[in-house]
Amino acid sequence: MKFEYPDPKDILEYLYNFYGYGNIKSDIWFIGLEPATDDDTLFNDIISKWIEKNKKTINSIEEIYENEVSKIQPTWAGLITLYLSYKSSDETVSVKKEDILAMQEKWCKTDSDHCLIEMFPLPCRNMDDWRYKEIAENHSELFFLKSKCSYQSHIKEIRFKRIFNLIKEYGPKIIVIYTKTMGIDLYKLITGNKPVFHSDNYCLFDNTYKKVVICLHPTLKNFKDFTEKDQYFSEIGKKLRC
Repeated sequence: MKFEYPDPKDILEYLYNFYGYGNIKSDIWFIGLEPATDDDTLFNDIISKWIEKNKKTINSIEEIYENEVSKIQPTWAGLITLYLSYKSSDETVSVKKEDILAMQEKWCKTDSDHCLIEMFPLPCRNMDDWRYKEIAENHSELFFLKSKCSYQSHIKEIRFKRIFNLIKEYGPKIIVIYTKTMGIDLYKLITGNKPVFHSDNYCLFDNTYKKVVICLHPTLKNFKDFTEKDQYFSEIGKKLRC
């Protein structure tokens, strides 16, 4: 399906100045690879809303997306499980469906106690999806959008440095990188160390000032079922309390 894309100048501004949602002054940050969407036309809507909200670095999520909070969002479910486990003082944490749904209504708002950062800003269906080649063909200044690899290579260094500088400026105590794809490079930039993964498939860096964990994405097929995924993210949340 063909449709008109936003102005190239607005796309460039968005690529280098939009970083996520929530409260940037909070103590816990989640960092993911990119926004996910099944809607090919959503990109125009996102750019328009971002411009309307004064092109902010961090937005309240409802300013950008209209999310169906009555239905569990698979990625958020894992992150919320980790978050609720981290916030709990109980040794055993059982996160129920209603807990996730209740938290989704508060998720990534300006007045929340957490923030969600996107390494890359263009929404995609999955890691292999790329629908922006047409922009590169029609606008020479956006030549790097010819492929996903070209796009990521072109903006990665600038965006990672900006994320690193935002971390230095705001000083979150907990940073959860929920993807190994590109996440390893960001982890090394933030911590100065190469990640060493536990047998449970996560890596935790801990010093006096902050804790940084790199873990699996909640929608990966590594998990046999919901129970195994729940246990994985609950356990990481508990480790972050210490």
